[in-house]
Amino acid sequence: GGELKVAAVENLALQLDRTQALDYPAEDEPWRFYGYLPHSHKGSFGETYTAVRLEPGFEREHPMAEDVQEQEQCCGVPLFDFWCPETGLAIAHLSERQIPVRFPVSVTGEGVRVSCRDARQPAISAGMPYHSPPMALIVHRLDFFDAAARFRELMAARGVGMAAAPEAAHEPVWSTWGYGATFTKADVLDALPILKRLGIRWIQFDDPWYSDHGDMTVNAGIFPGGAKELADFIGELKEKGFRVRLWACSGHATSNSPYARTHPERMIRSADGAIREIHSAGLMSGAAEYEMCPCVPENRRFAAVIVERMFREYGAEAIYQDGIYGCPECHDGSHGHSSPLETGPAHAEMFREIYGKVMELSGGKAVVMLCQCGKAPDFHILPFFNRVATADPMPVHVRKRVKSFKALLGGGAVVDYDFVENSLNDFAGCIGTGAAIYVKFSTPMDERLLAHYEKWLAIAREHDLVRGEYLNLYDIVHDYPEAHAVRRNGRIYYAFYASRWAGDFETPFTGSVRLRGLSDGTAYRVHDYVNGRDMGVVVGPEGAMRVDFCGSLLIYAEPCGTGGG
Repeated sequence: GGELKVAAVENLALQLDRTQALDYPAEDEPWRFYGYLPHSHKGSFGETYTAVRLEPGFEREHPMAEDVQEQEQCCGVPLFDFWCPETGLAIAHLSERQIPVRFPVSVTGEGVRVSCRDARQPAISAGMPYHSPPMALIVHRLDFFDAAARFRELMAARGVGMAAAPEAAHEPVWSTWGYGATFTKADVLDALPILKRLGIRWIQFDDPWYSDHGDMTVNAGIFPGGAKELADFIGELKEKGFRVRLWACSGHATSNSPYARTHPERMIRSADGAIREIHSAGLMSGAAEYEMCPCVPENRRFAAVIVERMFREYGAEAIYQDGIYGCPECHDGSHGHSSPLETGPAHAEMFREIYGKVMELSGGKAVVMLCQCGKAPDFHILPFFNRVATADPMPVHVRKRVKSFKALLGGGAVVDYDFVENSLNDFAGCIGTGAAIYVKFSTPMDERLLAHYEKWLAIAREHDLVRGEYLNLYDIVHDYPEAHAVRRNGRIYYAFYASRWAGDFETPFTGSVRLRGLSDGTAYRVHDYVNGRDMGVVVGPEGAMRVDFCGSLLIYAEPCGTGGG
């Protein structure tokens, strides 16, 4: 008749041994896998998570939806995948709500151990059942893509489906972030002739067009006339044929904001009772950054009202939610949550409400973009965005993150190459993966550099791969050269990269590449669409070509009849 306090429950504890795979190399080791480990924590900014090379001694807990020793906002995707050239296996939990689980991964000479550990610590009375999170094991080929795509399908079947991208989401965007925190109206006006020349209609007013997080008070240093001047300027840009997207960070409040000063009792609090300070992507010098407890209905309503103001009062047609990670625990019992961990599901609910309001205001046409700066995404808020950023990646990460988001959101999802300039103006990497163009150049602009932009923007418009369907035909780690494929208008577009680093235009490759995914027995004419070269004919299902290039090779295969001569 007593009560049992359960510290943790291990679900699907697995030991992976590569030597048990069919056709494995005899000289290989049991632990030689790559891992897809999409976990976000305080120190993870800039870390790779899409393709982690595992070696003995690797050991991490990967907590989701819980704080660990006051680390900020642990979150991620509850899917961890491990693969080698022969096969891959993923473990996932399929809860519709964010729940506190961990995916401990350890590597020894005997292999890779992984499990899903339920950290809810239930108290179970005699005769009372314990319900584990719904779980899935996914066996697949190639890299993480098929596992992540199958996970997306399983979650959609449970009611957690992704948003469709409106037409405007596919267009290139220029951001004022090229000026950092010092952009002016004059900077924007100076850029307009270049934007017209490049065919870019969307302008993002980036951090800091406002002077606080929370109320998002219009920055008088940029717009001395306040909200009216901002609205008038956006109206002026619309008359010139441009559209404006505004930076936002819903749910955050800096200590200098009217809302935080008026309602400190509504902020998330630590176990010691103090208001919890969090990381932010913003530049509020001297201000502490708080997070509104999303379990408080007034906070969620206030966040939606601020976004509504951006559309109704200022004239924005899109928003860019930045610096949005998982939500910390809240220990203020007056907020009405049954547990400090209830902030996670409530955080997702806040973004659901914001997305619904924006779609209502725009007739379903607005772009709502997410950037979880430098870290893995919080899967349970992804359904409430229709364009995502690769989120401040290092050049070695960016193409892998494009592929990851295409799997999690769908092969036709709109994923920004964030920013093209961060990868040394690597438009080939952006276009070849089907990513959206997102730039931040400043003026004046050198004519030679402008011609470079003009060339690649024209290629992007002509082939429009951002509206294509990403195809998983290659392993992003084990196939060389690195390869990507996108289907668009009856063609299959292939991108080959000689270096794993975006922005490397010099590394040469000479050898054979294989064009996968072609129809059996069909002949295809192959074109180099960057340099305007006819490269001959191949026959499906897999055509081999000998090539010689530096940096990248972007080609497409178009049916031209049946093969066999």
